[in-house]
Amino acid sequence: MADFIESYAKPVAFRQFGTTFDGDVTVHEAFEQAGLNYSVESQPLFRAPEELITDIQNGNFDGLFDGTITDEMLIKQKQDELVNWALDFKRGMDMIQTHKATFRTDALNTLGVVGKDYQIVQNEEALAFIDYLGEVSGANPKIISAGALGYGERVFITVQLGEDNFLSPNDALKTYVVFTTSHDGSGGVSALITHIRVVCQNTLNAALKDRSTNKLTFKHTKNVGQRLDWQIAANRERAAKVFGQAGKFTDAFIANMLDLKGQIVDAKYVREFAAKMYLDKAQMRLLELANWNFDKVEEISTRKKNSIQSLMNAIENGIGQDMYRGTKLWLLNGWTTYLHNVKTYKSPEQEFTSLIGGTGMKGTQSAYDLLMAA
Repeated sequence: MADFIESYAKPVAFRQFGTTFDGDVTVHEAFEQAGLNYSVESQPLFRAPEELITDIQNGNFDGLFDGTITDEMLIKQKQDELVNWALDFKRGMDMIQTHKATFRTDALNTLGVVGKDYQIVQNEEALAFIDYLGEVSGANPKIISAGALGYGERVFITVQLGEDNFLSPNDALKTYVVFTTSHDGSGGVSALITHIRVVCQNTLNAALKDRSTNKLTFKHTKNVGQRLDWQIAANRERAAKVFGQAGKFTDAFIANMLDLKGQIVDAKYVREFAAKMYLDKAQMRLLELANWNFDKVEEISTRKKNSIQSLMNAIENGIGQDMYRGTKLWLLNGWTTYLHNVKTYKSPEQEFTSLIGGTGMKGTQSAYDLLMAA
């Protein structure tokens, strides 16, 4: 039974949460309005005996500090217990030498556990090079959205770059740069050039042959602050190397999309493409031997079978799939509309993580490489 597909597109992933803008704000203003102007610091980590942790979790000292215990003898007893507990804690704890914790100084939320050499970069400091984007790219950058994931362990700002490009008169692509930084060790300070297909709001962020051309990353290692100092000529040159080629990258990307648009595929190619997105070579061989009867191949999980069927349905009936039918571009668009408009996620943040650097982005790269190579 075919899956039901909505007839309208969801908002693009980075517009589903956070704060959106009309493009007429500075980086500082975007951080202020999106609530990203908090600072991050680190604290040491300690190991404590399990029985002491249990006391904390069970709230053994509840009532001592909130005023609900009023009996003087009981208060004295509790205070003595607390002193003994503190002494036991001091004797039994170890400071972890290899890692530390990061936390927000305003809300005191723990953001993550990182290595001892991890260098914290404050949000606005990390993404200050957005101010130089127009200078090095030659395009007018417009801040579109900004927000935080979780308690603020990851932060993003999205900037629209340049004017729309068109695969056909009714099929526009917008170019964005998604800037991210993290405080939980999950990634560095990065900027990713990506494209959004307007008709279905799908993310097309596959890299070309040189995968460094659409991404710039600074790891949270020693001297990261110096590498993010945009008064230093070498840093500006590195940014210019990536974003100065943003126009060339987009032109090459559009040319490849038009090339895929001109390549016709048959039904056999379509089903093989959908299957290859989920199956390894051994499973593909078993499926071929079973004459493409999925029910006869026990080595393919039900989850994978359902995913392949959902992808096939998205290719045939998904949003924007009335264009380029029977071409390789139709297949690529089918994959991206499956990721954005069919696949379900636990939260908008999870979708953002998947499509901007996670499994969804890797899948799009695999689909792109598969279609370009065949």
